[in-house]
Amino acid sequence: MNLFDPAGFNRLAKEMQQRIAQSDKYEHFRKNGGSTGTFATDKAGFLAIRNFQQTGGFEGIDNFNPKNVAPQFYLSNKPCFKCPIGCGKKFEVKEGPFAGEWGNKIEEGAFTPLGPVCGNDNIGSIFRMNNIGNQLGLDHIECASGMAVVMEWYEKGIVTEKDLDGIKLTWGNHEAMAQMMEKIAFRQGIGDILAEGIVKASKQFGKEAEKCVSHSKGMVMAGVDARIMKGTSLGFATSTRGACHLTALVPVEFPAFPVMTKEEAEAQFGTAEVMDPSSYKKASPLVYYQHKSLMCDLFQVCKFLLGLGTGTKDFSFEHLYDLFHLATGVKANEKEMLTVAERVHNVERAYSCREGLERKDDRLVGKWADEPVPNGPHKGERIDPQKWEQMLDEYYQIRGWNQNGIPTKEKLTTLGLDDVALSLEESEVY
Repeated sequence: MNLFDPAGFNRLAKEMQQRIAQSDKYEHFRKNGGSTGTFATDKAGFLAIRNFQQTGGFEGIDNFNPKNVAPQFYLSNKPCFKCPIGCGKKFEVKEGPFAGEWGNKIEEGAFTPLGPVCGNDNIGSIFRMNNIGNQLGLDHIECASGMAVVMEWYEKGIVTEKDLDGIKLTWGNHEAMAQMMEKIAFRQGIGDILAEGIVKASKQFGKEAEKCVSHSKGMVMAGVDARIMKGTSLGFATSTRGACHLTALVPVEFPAFPVMTKEEAEAQFGTAEVMDPSSYKKASPLVYYQHKSLMCDLFQVCKFLLGLGTGTKDFSFEHLYDLFHLATGVKANEKEMLTVAERVHNVERAYSCREGLERKDDRLVGKWADEPVPNGPHKGERIDPQKWEQMLDEYYQIRGWNQNGIPTKEKLTTLGLDDVALSLEESEVY
């Protein structure tokens, strides 16, 4: 591919690399890596622990303090290609039963699920299980979330040690977790059932077992208690592929992590109420952040690099638009780029609707929808069914979808997606 302005593109790309590398905005990731998120979300009071039985206040959280983890385990940075930050780390466990365990990458997506989600505070075991998952092709979030559910089943007597092939899958039992990961990967015994995913597996153990599973559209999520943050809850529910944290987060509502001032929130969304986690005025910011997240995917840049879709002064979306112009010769402003992301989101949604998805699927299923937050500063917070439906109505209205959550013909035509509208029409979705 020939760049429109090769010299200009290379100059700006190099400048951005240098600015990011020198920015203190990324120091905590650069030095401390993945356990930073686990530690911070617990201190902020929205870390979901032991399959949502506890929110924040994890007893072993000090073991996840990045100031302890980094010097004890990290050898050097292991950045993704050309990344100037390097939050991924080369690591080695030097002491204890896991001494000699080493690897090239570990993320928050290993620390949180394999740690507090399962009641496990043994950091060495997490490095070990991180390697097991990578070597056997297991998704750490899905696998660990499933094991946490099974731990609750075991605790409640829904399953027995015999059901689990003699494995005592109790909270924090990292040896049992490692055993179960291998059984799942090789589809041995109970592992053959769990390998289908915990949503499907739960149906074999009855209604009480199903109540322990929190998901949306079949995708489980653990680590963040979305009951506290109504916009993020709506994001998990309306994501085109289920409870996906990479598209669902609404950073403006995150407690203890300010990304905007009240004045900026009012200018962007019309009200500062969006900064209140418990407020249901979240349809507008969710649409905005869904498009911002998609923008990161379209440009193939890390969401952490751009503040989970918010951007920073050191590397903003405006810089991306400038790089796009230098690469293609096409100038586009923020509004035009957001429209590109909106077009992609509507194509994804229309495809799902053609295959049968509708309003009834835009919901949270399980305890994070049915039960209140059990403890901590947000104790008692829950999803109000009536307010939820009103928020969903507003979301559909902003999106230009009908009350069943299907993109209207008018909306698709406005976005230049006439062929997509025709496909829905021919499939009798309308």
